[in-house]
Amino acid sequence: HNWTLGTLIPILTNAVGGLLVGMVTKYAGSVRKGFALVFGIFLSGMIQTMTSSDGDDVSAAVTFEDVTGGTLAAIALYLHSTYPCAPSIQTTTSKIHLPTDIPSPGMKSKKLKARKED
Repeated sequence: HNWTLGTLIPILTNAVGGLLVGMVTKYAGSVRKGFALVFGIFLSGMIQTMTSSDGDDVSAAVTFEDVTGGTLAAIALYLHSTYPCAPSIQTTTSKIHLPTDIPSPGMKSKKLKARKED
């Protein structure tokens, strides 16, 4: 394989990016990771629009869908951070633990039958 520095750079950046995504998911959770992903996409779209917008280039303009999506993502992020999910209430049912050395009535008759056969 004829690998050069130019081929190693994308491989290493993808590997580091994968490790970072795994750490974010582990420590922050998948919901926050999703919000970070949406915010990153929105931010990169805004930066791309600002850097590549020519006066006549219509494709670089921010569309109504872009503004609507960014607004909805911002509202969702605000609501999620303001009103976090309440922890679920875990109900436990109390079980009666019987000692194992007390034979049940059915077991007693089976043991007696087994002894009579011997």
